[in-house]
Parts: sequence; structure tokens; C-alpha cells
Amino acid sequence: MPEKFLIILYDSSNYPSRVRVKLWRRLRNLGGIYPNFSLCLIPYRKEIEKDVEEILLDSEINKAIIMVSRPLKRKYAKKLFEIFRESRNREYLELLEECEEFLREIKENLEKGNVSEEEAEELENALESLEKWFKEIEAKGHWSAGARRKVRSKLRECKLRLQSFITEALNRKTHRS
Repeated sequence: MPEKFLIILYDSSNYPSRVRVKLWRRLRNLGGIYPNFSLCLIPYRKEIEKDVEEILLDSEINKAIIMVSRPLKRKYAKKLFEIFRESRNREYLELLEECEEFLREIKENLEKGNVSEEEAEELENALESLEKWFKEIEAKGHWSAGARRKVRSKLRECKLRLQSFITEALNRKTHRS
């Protein structure tokens, strides 16, 4: 559990929504969460300090304060950890849902006879996107090991089903030739 967090306070009320949304997304991608206040919390890692400064500079928002802080007591650290865990868990569950959709798409393609090299290539690209998404979530921290394991297992299943689909596509191509 991280002992330090970056506290990023910024006043974006007088800026266009595109500026606010861009800033929000970039900080979130570094692992930040947004409780119900104008505050972004990121588990402290020395290597992201420059990234945070760059994001704020790029955002065109000139009223920003970056602070390194620790919860006052252990009980607050536990509460904060739980907030992060819940946030990561939601991300993993969303990815898990997309993995299920990927598996449904393979099944539907097989049922409809839509088995071709082109379809296999599209599915390969889709799986690469899912794996990339998994790595992005994982890079934010291992807050939810259970959900992470479920997604990792589901991604293995997706990979195996895709390999079977590719084999079927190649077999059909060979039979047509």
C-alpha cells in the first residue's frame, strides 16, 4: 500500500470543458482518482512527478498546486486504499465485460460461418487492444488482485479461443484451395 500520494489541486472553473476533460483523463491515466471534491489523488511514485508537472503545464490551467502528502493516521490510509481498490476493481470489471464481448463475437462468427483470415486479423487487433488496456490498468497499481486475476484468466481464454478461430480459418482456406 503506498504511503505517499500526490495531491493535485487546480482551479479549472474558468476554462473550456475540452481543457478540463483533457487534464482529467491524463491524470486518471497516471492512476489518479477523483473523490467528490476537486482533488486528484495519485499513489506517490518519484518517476511520475515530471509527468504530472507536464500534464498541468499542457493543460493551460495556471492555478495548480502539487503536494506530496500522507494520511494523518493509519485508519485514513486504509480508507484511501479502499477507495483506490474500488476504482481499480471497476476498471478491471469493465475490461472483463469487454473480454466477454470478445468471446461472444468469436462464438457468433463461428456460428454464422464468418471464419476468414480477415476476421481473424480483426479479432487479433481487438485482443491486442484488450491486452494493452489490461497493462494500462495494471501499471496504475495492484489494488485489486482478485479482479486482476480474473481478467488475466479471461484474457488467456480469449487468446486460446482466438488461436482456435485462426486454426479454423486456416483449415477452411486450405479446404477451399
